[in-house]
Amino acid sequence: MAARLQRSAQTDELDRASATAITGARATTLLPGRGGSDEVRQAPSGDQEAELRLDPGSGQDLALLRRGEDQESEPYEILPLMGSQNSGSEPDEATSDSPSGISAFVARVLDQLSLSAWLPAAVLTAGVAVLLQFRSDKSADVLAAVRALTADPVRVLVLIIPLLVIATVVTQAFSFEAIRTLEGYWRRRGLISLARTLMIRRHVRRKRTLARRRLAASEKAYYTAEPRILKSNVPFPVVNAMRAEALELEVPYLTDEEQNRLARVNWRTWSDAWRIAAVDHLANEEEVYPPSDHRVLPTRLGNLIRATEDQLEHTGDDVQGFALRRYSAAPRLVQNAHNQYRNRLEMYCTLVFVSSALAALTFATLLGSGISILSILITSICFAALGEASYLAAISSAAGYCSALREMDRDPDEAADG
Repeated sequence: MAARLQRSAQTDELDRASATAITGARATTLLPGRGGSDEVRQAPSGDQEAELRLDPGSGQDLALLRRGEDQESEPYEILPLMGSQNSGSEPDEATSDSPSGISAFVARVLDQLSLSAWLPAAVLTAGVAVLLQFRSDKSADVLAAVRALTADPVRVLVLIIPLLVIATVVTQAFSFEAIRTLEGYWRRRGLISLARTLMIRRHVRRKRTLARRRLAASEKAYYTAEPRILKSNVPFPVVNAMRAEALELEVPYLTDEEQNRLARVNWRTWSDAWRIAAVDHLANEEEVYPPSDHRVLPTRLGNLIRATEDQLEHTGDDVQGFALRRYSAAPRLVQNAHNQYRNRLEMYCTLVFVSSALAALTFATLLGSGISILSILITSICFAALGEASYLAAISSAAGYCSALREMDRDPDEAADG
């Protein structure tokens, strides 16, 4: 009797717990489970989310608990929420995707090479290969040498491409020194110091000669225009002031009205066009030199860049770090122009030394190989002509680079107004 009463009390407690679970739930869905089992999913209550899966086993039906029935406990598992996986268990994509071995080394090397270093390296590699083929064929036939070099693809892959990469690394390493050398920053003694002194003296004389020629051309242009100015009923004080400007003399005293009149007129409008063109040409030639004679460098490229550097107002006594400080504040168009002209300047300056080296290697490689002296001389002249063209291209690129520096020197407000 006591055992029956105890069992009846346990059954009542189980019924109350089941009723509480059913009435307290928002919604309960009975779904078929994996492997023939059924799955019970209960909607979240409050901020809690969980899934309850009853897995009684394959081929068994879900039995509802009834009062007075004995039933075995069924196994169940709590499923984790979607998106709550441990991030530490996921593989590191950056680590898994990163290359390794030789491919990683090659990728890192190629990533460090700039585009401006590839062309000089390609010219150097191709030039050396052609010269060696000339010596092997004992002939300076360019087409025959190219056909022989490209006949075997294995030779190109195994020899030419590694040499190209090595040449690119070397040329890029000395690209900055190539620019500095062509600018005229030579610090060695002996013959180099003597050559630097002689070249600086030559450029100083040329700068002064250009100034005298420009002044003489301006004088001729003005005196051609003066009779026409007088016929235009321009006041004599204004005419005298225009003469002083043309001849670079001290401007005489003018009243406010005469100064306003002088600001509205220009004596060039009364002169001949070809005379004004001669004055402007000499003025442009003179502008490539620094204003002061003691700032003149031994090369044309160096004088052009230094003349721009002396005009910059925000250098802060650190010309080399000027671009680094002002680059981020410059407009995007100026930044792109600076990068383009800077890369071209490096490429052409490096090409100058590559061409010079090939011109020297021509004699060292082909002399005594059975090739005629005339062919050797023509080959060397071709490389020298390439070096001269590269130097002229470097000067042109430096002009664009200097324009970008002047734009970077402007205040942001001035650049926006301009």
